[in-house]
Amino acid sequence: MPDESSDEELLKLTSDRVVFKDPGFKPFAEKFAASQDDFFASYKVAHKKLSELGSKFDPEEGITI
Repeated sequence: MPDESSDEELLKLTSDRVVFKDPGFKPFAEKFAASQDDFFASYKVAHKKLSELGSKFDPEEGITI
């Protein structure tokens, strides 16, 4: 997000930009911007916790892109 050389056609909302400024979110934003693998590893842990707490994901088989 802070990279001004990124695609000019990419919509960057204020809510997207603020994660790089907020002291609580900034470390995570920078970490995940630097490593997609780190993002997916953290997401996997969070998704598992939500599943264990009873969250339902629709559709159950997931979405493939």
